[in-house]
Formats: sequence, C-alpha cells, structure tokens
Amino acid sequence: MGKFNLIAAFCILCCGLSAKTVTTVKTELKSGEEKSFTLDETGGVSFSNRSMLIQKNGTDEIQKIDLKDVEKLSFSNVEVSDVNQISDERLSVYPNPVAEILMVEVDGTEDVLIFSADGRVMLSQKVSQKGEIDVRGLAAGIYWVKIGGSTLKIEKL
Repeated sequence: MGKFNLIAAFCILCCGLSAKTVTTVKTELKSGEEKSFTLDETGGVSFSNRSMLIQKNGTDEIQKIDLKDVEKLSFSNVEVSDVNQISDERLSVYPNPVAEILMVEVDGTEDVLIFSADGRVMLSQKVSQKGEIDVRGLAAGIYWVKIGGSTLKIEKL
C-alpha cells in the first residue's frame, strides 16, 4: 500500500448541548505499530510537508507523524451524549497517492464522489463496507473524494 500525501483540513464540530462529536484518528505504520488519538472540538488534525500534525485536546502539544511511515490512516467520528454513544462512523481511504485502485472502507453504504480540482464529478460509486474504486481512467493529478460529510484530497499517479 502506498504512502499518504493526504492534505485536508479536519474540523470537529459540537453537535448541540447534550451531544458532541469526538474523532479517533488511527494510524497503522509500516513498522506494524498502531497509534490512535481521540480528539474533541478542542483538538485537531492538519497536514503539512508530508507530515500529519495532531494537536491534542486543549493543549499546545502537537504529535507529528511522517506520512512516509504510514501504511493506513483512518478517521472515526463518534457522536456521544452524557448518557450513551449515539453513532459511530468509520472512514478509511488508501493508498494515497493512488495509481489504479482506491480502497474505501465505511460503515454501512456510502456514495463516493471523486471531483477534479475544478469541481467536475469524475467518478461516482456506491461503496458498502470495504469497496474498490478503479481510478485508472483518471489522468494524473489532484482530486477530491467526498464520502458522506467528509472530503479528502488524493493524488492520482
């Protein structure tokens, strides 16, 4: 699987007074090590110079992960209330950059749209659980992948 060159802004929004969204960022490194981070609305994820920067909740502490070491990256949004967990949504897209087949893992079934840099829909496909999207027909370049409420930037080789 390829390296991640994921460039995205990841926003975590509060979902009302009694419920909020927390995000789990999980990385599977080529060394076999796994790292997970849980973030609420005071934490965040950004990407710069082929690195993922994770700012922990309410602190100035930033964890840096070199994307050349990442085998797989996934985000899970969990909506929680004071009493119980309401929903858990998983999203994983790899490899990035991609040459032929883009793997997409979701909970349930999701519509996946791939947009060109100028906003044209280049591919549209439904994915259930773990799906493959054939991107061989796309020219090399930068594309946006929209899955549910999430949008990710990928590079097609």
